[in-house]
Amino acid sequence: ILFLLVIVNFVLTAAAQSVDYKIISESDTKIKTRAGGVTLSSRDVRRYVYEYPSKDADGNAVTISGVIMIPSDIVEGKTPCDGIMLFNRATLGSPDDAPSTGNAELLNGLIANPLKPNYILIMSDFIGYGSSIDKPSFYHSGDVNARNSLDGLLAARQLLTDKQIPNR
Repeated sequence: ILFLLVIVNFVLTAAAQSVDYKIISESDTKIKTRAGGVTLSSRDVRRYVYEYPSKDADGNAVTISGVIMIPSDIVEGKTPCDGIMLFNRATLGSPDDAPSTGNAELLNGLIANPLKPNYILIMSDFIGYGSSIDKPSFYHSGDVNARNSLDGLLAARQLLTDKQIPNR
């Protein structure tokens, strides 16, 4: 895992050039962690749904959507950011479960837990969901999904920089 973190840090450091992205929506919302219909904790967040360029398995350009969730206290400068968590989603039951739709309960649980972690969470819809629903999914292609995730991370870092949101 340490080796992977070193590689990701190298990629992010090497990618000093500007990265394209498009904000689809920006909202301030309260997310909740629930179990058995009971709210365990909640947290105010700034939520961006965004699109960014990537490539499919054949190297063709594709536009992918994803979501960035930032605790409001980081956005407001009240709490420092402890880092960015790139979260690769699990199997989806339907296109309506894509992270950009707001139905990512697991993602909510990571950021709205009682320990109040100060991480910015980034999650790609991957090809075949969200903005690229008209494209075939590459669900079983680790290389494609890894590239899509890293491209989403680079675009998210650019968005955070442009919005002057501290992100380590």
